[in-house]
Amino acid sequence: MTLRDAPEGTHVRLTGVRLSDDVTLRLHEMGLRPGAIARVTQHAAFGGRVVAVAGSRYAIDSTTADLIDVELLDARTATAPQHVTTGPIDAPAALRP
Repeated sequence: MTLRDAPEGTHVRLTGVRLSDDVTLRLHEMGLRPGAIARVTQHAAFGGRVVAVAGSRYAIDSTTADLIDVELLDARTATAPQHVTTGPIDAPAALRP
């Protein structure tokens, strides 16, 4: 499935980008890289998409959205914490009483 096919309001995981190296680099700088989780916030004109990723929103034109591969996530997977800490975290020695 591509980003252009993703329904509005869904969460997706980016699985691949089939664009030139310079465009791929720019997308990576924006946080749109394989493994990233994004939310499709709205469908834009002419097939484009607006996505929210890492606290920012980006408008992606339809041609670019058609070359970004994604997989749909269910609500539980999309909101699961990325890192889980078990046990207490010790303060550095200099900060202990």
